[in-house]
Amino acid sequence: MIEDAANYGVIPYKGYTIRIDRDDCAESPRDWHNLGTIITWSKSEPDIQDSILLPVYLLGHSGRSVSTTPFNDKWDSGQVGIIYVSRAKVREEYGVKRITKDTAEKVRGVLRSEIEALNQYLNGEVYGYLIENGAGEELDSCWGMYGHSYTVDEAKAYINAVLPIQLELFTGTEDRLDAMRYIPGTVFNP
Repeated sequence: MIEDAANYGVIPYKGYTIRIDRDDCAESPRDWHNLGTIITWSKSEPDIQDSILLPVYLLGHSGRSVSTTPFNDKWDSGQVGIIYVSRAKVREEYGVKRITKDTAEKVRGVLRSEIEALNQYLNGEVYGYLIENGAGEELDSCWGMYGHSYTVDEAKAYINAVLPIQLELFTGTEDRLDAMRYIPGTVFNP
């Protein structure tokens, strides 16, 4: 059970309890297979002439935030670099010979998403959920989710889609008693 879940959410849902907590062991999204490369201003910059790029801004007051749009704070923020991807890599990743305006906009969307994920990571906005039955038994958990509302939505989706399938699979088998664990509000005592 999550010790500090009260700070991030205990949500009753369809007879189950969803507990949300911060994921303190989340990996950096920059360790993933990213489309874009982030560079900060330096003396030796790579050749980015044939690239799709977006500016990267930093807000360095009361924490750190990064964005591809300005923060409108002339004292504590400014552009610190760019995120870019070469057109050759776009053609390879998207399997196209020509980069259309639509493809370029999709690429910019991916670059924005990469910066958004980095911002969530920097601000500790990576969570996990734990789903319990009426007896407080853990039925499922998942960690490494970026964004609180996304985490809640995923936990609810699990309850809506997966738990009914598990209940159906166990019903009518030798394990039908185990299926009772998945019935909302059931206290299971074999």
